[in-house]
Amino acid sequence: MGLSRSAAGKALTRLEAHCGARLLNRTSRALSLTEKDRRLYA
Repeated sequence: MGLSRSAAGKALTRLEAHCGARLLNRTSRALSLTEKDRRLYA
């Protein structure tokens, strides 16, 4: 994609703020879809 990890994380944070919803569960070691998004994706 041509984005650094930091830039991608900031873009995701802005997108979540714009949508008013959390899109991914984030920990210091992993990313995963939220339960709602997992059902939508399936």
